[in-house]
Amino acid sequence: MTGHEPTWPTGTCIACGQLWPCEPAVAALIEEFGDGLPLAAALWCLFDEAAQALPLASFLALYERCVRQPLRARGAGE
Repeated sequence: MTGHEPTWPTGTCIACGQLWPCEPAVAALIEEFGDGLPLAAALWCLFDEAAQALPLASFLALYERCVRQPLRARGAGE
């Protein structure tokens, strides 16, 4: 990736301090995995990592942050 990696348990980006996945991390994921199933699988892995690191966090909030928000970002670039 680009150095924009998560730090747990805060869930922020090491490089820029934004909530992770930050915009540069999402762009790097899209560039690396493209569209479709590879991107969905990568996002699900991120969701799983976040859920393990933040066991008391809301399922829906983590799903929104780790899966839906990056997919919306991908759609906005088309």
